[in-house]
Amino acid sequence: MPEEQPVPRSSSSSSNVEAAKETPNLSVKEEEEEAINEVDAQTVNDDDTVTAEDVLRAQTELERDAAEVLPGRFDRCTVSLGPTRQNVYACLTCAPTQARGLCYACSIACHAEHQLVELFYRRRFVCDCGSGKMSSPCQLSKGTTVEEMDDAVKQNSYDHNYLGRFCRCDTTYDPEEETGTMYQCVVCEDWFHERCIDRMPASPDDFEEFCCHKCVDRLPFLKQYALVLPEASAPMASDATQEEAHTNERKRSLGVDVAEDSRPAAEHMGDAETAKRICTADTLADVAKDVATSSSGLICKLTHAPATSSSTADTADTPAIDLFFTDGWRERLCRCNHCMDTYRKHDVEYLLAAEKAHEPEKDEESGMSLFELGVQKLQGMDRVQAVNGLLAYDRMRNEIRSFLSSFASAGTVVTKNDVEAFFAEKMQRRA
Repeated sequence: MPEEQPVPRSSSSSSNVEAAKETPNLSVKEEEEEAINEVDAQTVNDDDTVTAEDVLRAQTELERDAAEVLPGRFDRCTVSLGPTRQNVYACLTCAPTQARGLCYACSIACHAEHQLVELFYRRRFVCDCGSGKMSSPCQLSKGTTVEEMDDAVKQNSYDHNYLGRFCRCDTTYDPEEETGTMYQCVVCEDWFHERCIDRMPASPDDFEEFCCHKCVDRLPFLKQYALVLPEASAPMASDATQEEAHTNERKRSLGVDVAEDSRPAAEHMGDAETAKRICTADTLADVAKDVATSSSGLICKLTHAPATSSSTADTADTPAIDLFFTDGWRERLCRCNHCMDTYRKHDVEYLLAAEKAHEPEKDEESGMSLFELGVQKLQGMDRVQAVNGLLAYDRMRNEIRSFLSSFASAGTVVTKNDVEAFFAEKMQRRA
């Protein structure tokens, strides 16, 4: 075939003639091939079109995500456990204006299609699913009456988190827009934006847990773990001197030698009658590493004096601040008689030790593909059921293959309507 030569252009030719000269001559076959290529390009670029490979890849990703998000079994409601610390979810579909919560299992088995808000761990909670407070019955507690459920959830307490709002700014949490980190208060269990927390440490690695200033204000004894005021009779020093003394006291409380130490012997021994230490919530308890005993009983770690109602510093006028605690802070809390009475009075004995939480039983099928699950179920059937199931599978596979082959031969795309029509016909045959 001779090589095509460029068509010479003439300035005197009309625009139509010039355009015709510039357009190469195409055979009918070439024009058809070009049209097909254009259709193929449009098909490839169509966001609504997927291939079988795309479907399989998406299914694999869904199975992997499900194994990570839903690792436990969800066939049993936790209502029978009574008040329990557990993962809690708020359902804004069933209770958009009333604070209500669900256990992990019910959030999946009964409310999977609803608008849920994960609240993470909440202490002393009983699942509300199946109670008269919810608009749909519980699928996992069918043997329990609504009256029994209502009685079981009476002790529940709720906050604005159950309505989808968080933090002292009382804003709705939107996972699509929220970019900052949120921290849960160890007492009230509300969640707070990092930007709303007072005097946030430089790094989240600097602390283990956080307590909001509202809880510090409600529980006055917690202020003593943030600040111990000096004796009123102590002479006032300049700001620089106070800062230096503060730093040295913290070093000594941690066992660090201070070479220029010139304090009186009584103060050096930690005599509470002479001076009290100024330190943080974490270093304060280190002043007395072990609870000592004497003829008068347990000695309070906080004041180095026998625990009485008047032995602790009065911090009622101290401004409430957010507190931060490092690893092991619970073990350092004072356990003298007076402090134990204080914990019981305010119902915060849970602060003394790490709280245990209910975890759902591990789902042995978690992480398995649909194919693996199908094989597992097949192996559990008797021989007749298994053979009939395999025959039905083989028949359906051949019908689907024949159905798709017609589109492949015609070079057309299989649409959603095509698939729905195919299975609708199969359902009519079964009927």
